[in-house]
Amino acid sequence: EIKQKQKEMKEAVKSMQSEIKGLGLQADQEKRQVKDTKAVVDCACKGKNCPSPPPSPPVSPPPPSPPMTPPEGVPVGASCGQSAVNQGIKWFYAYDKANCDSTCADDIAALFDTVRSSGLPLRLAVYNTGRNIPAPFMQTSAELLRGHWKRCAVGGLMVGQAAIRAMLADPDEDSGHHGTLIYTGASASLRGKPLFAGFSAAKAGLRALAQSAAREFGPQGIHVAHIVIDGLVDGAVGQGLDAGLGKLILRRKGQDGALQPDDVAKAFWMLHQQHRSAWTHELDLRPHAEAF
Repeated sequence: EIKQKQKEMKEAVKSMQSEIKGLGLQADQEKRQVKDTKAVVDCACKGKNCPSPPPSPPVSPPPPSPPMTPPEGVPVGASCGQSAVNQGIKWFYAYDKANCDSTCADDIAALFDTVRSSGLPLRLAVYNTGRNIPAPFMQTSAELLRGHWKRCAVGGLMVGQAAIRAMLADPDEDSGHHGTLIYTGASASLRGKPLFAGFSAAKAGLRALAQSAAREFGPQGIHVAHIVIDGLVDGAVGQGLDAGLGKLILRRKGQDGALQPDDVAKAFWMLHQQHRSAWTHELDLRPHAEAF
């Protein structure tokens, strides 16, 4: 019986040794497979011939980068630009602190010359400018009103004319949709409230301008839209209001109580992608808890 048990133990040991050896061979094989895969990748990168390389997945080319750096403190504009870049579209940023004054005809002409020199057709233009400067009605000066008016209505007119001119000069005959022109409005575009007489007058003028352009150039394949931004945008401008007041307001609004720039950009992009059989002219965007 003792000899029989010793024999059984020896057989068990041999069996265990065989299993261990098999595991070792399997591990060595896996290491070789990893090494072979690495070698194929390296050879492919170096342009050498590899024995039976696995098929490489198709690699999409990276989208072109915009020729201008996204502006700091312009969250909606930067987010709109990034949405376009993600779709492989070149985006030209124009903002007063760097390369364009929206109230200067020469600056606007230079901007569209830059777009034209790129050799690319203009398909989307977004006019997203304006300074919301509150002032009591009796302290609203003519100079303050003129400033609002130039930034909103006059600049919107000049940019709209240049954009429509470029779109009509290089139309997309296949789709019949030659381009999209979007103006950014505000709740002040729809109503005047205390402390905002000048801003409301200018934004209402921009809204009327957008309506006129839409009615005139819609039949010619230009989609003109006006977006009402009704609420505080959670960006650098909102956060930097009055030495910390903006951040306090944002905190009090709670979660999702302010407009997120990326979500606003999605709405802009949605308008641009609409089929001409169902174009939206005016769209309201506001946080879920915003009173209106």
